Amino acid sequence: MIYNTLAHYYDALVKDEEASREWVSWIESELAPCDCLELACGSGEITEMLAQKGYTMTALDLSEEMVKQAKSKNLEGSIQFLCQDMRDLHNLASYSGIFCLCDSFNYILEKEEIDALEVSLNEDAGRREAQKKLAEEVVRDLHGEEGLESALKITNALFRGQLNDLDEQQRLDAVKNMDKVDQEAGKTLIDVLVEAKIASSRREAREWIKGNSISLNGVKVNDEALVIDSTQAYVSNYVIIRRGKKRYYCLNLK
Repeated sequence: MIYNTLAHYYDALVKDEEASREWVSWIESELAPCDCLELACGSGEITEMLAQKGYTMTALDLSEEMVKQAKSKNLEGSIQFLCQDMRDLHNLASYSGIFCLCDSFNYILEKEEIDALEVSLNEDAGRREAQKKLAEEVVRDLHGEEGLESALKITNALFRGQLNDLDEQQRLDAVKNMDKVDQEAGKTLIDVLVEAKIASSRREAREWIKGNSISLNGVKVNDEALVIDSTQAYVSNYVIIRRGKKRYYCLNLK
């Protein structure tokens, strides 16, 4: 592998601290410090910077020598480095964030697929086809074809607000990574909206309810006196409130 030969000279040839800082800034803008996986980490420049920012990093690269170079930068030993193909991730756990940075994406797909994605983006940048394709590849490698199909079903259900289309396990998976707010059971819908800080006031909450902007577990509700208790649970003790088309709130009933 050519990168085993290049590893010792890699930073001297391509190191770009400004670009690395820009990548780190972009990640920080998208995701607070958490457990993350970096695919094709190379010499670990960005990996180390993220670790110093408080991210719990696991990073992998196909080149054993590149992994050695990356490990040499992490003097604290806080990063888990793996010599592994990013197209086969079945042995790894789940992560809150997964990155495939710089030009590493080109090592996953055939050139024809990259060209097709570029055309798609040029025709309609809003479709985010490249990002979706990368996400699908990563999920497929981590969880297999069945896991990908389940993830796509969950994503579509959340996007369309059709939460009742999911089975129990898919419902648990859907709420797993949602931010959760503890909420006392037995309160009315309007009280819950204010107490959970979904609405800033009862007046605002009432306007949303009357305007059909509030859904409970995928179903529009317009009764501000509706009591939110265990009978309303979507799965386990969780209730899912949706405001508008995109804002979801997961309430953990106590």
